[in-house]
Amino acid sequence: MLISALRVELSNLSTYGVWIEEMTIVLNGPVSCQPEITYKMAMVLSTSQTEIRELFRAPFAEIVPFGAGLPTGPVTFKLQVKFAYSTPADIGTEVSPIYVVTIEGTMVTSFKLEV
Repeated sequence: MLISALRVELSNLSTYGVWIEEMTIVLNGPVSCQPEITYKMAMVLSTSQTEIRELFRAPFAEIVPFGAGLPTGPVTFKLQVKFAYSTPADIGTEVSPIYVVTIEGTMVTSFKLEV
């Protein structure tokens, strides 16, 4: 069964758990929604754990305008995650680098962010 959706996969590759505070998505291009969306995650990601979240599902009408006379073109999808961590040596808050995917003429079905 083929499911057309835009998903993000968050993986913790560290030897300690991390607290995922929020995930910010920035869309650039002809979109029909707010260009910046912040999801409050408020979850612990254990060592070697992966969490998959579905962001948008086909036909993507909530992000890409459909219909005659509406603007078309590529949409750039940027993702950034804010997380907190604690090790025996330190405690801190980090913001991931910005990861970018361009959606144009193809269906992006998954996106990986490894912290």
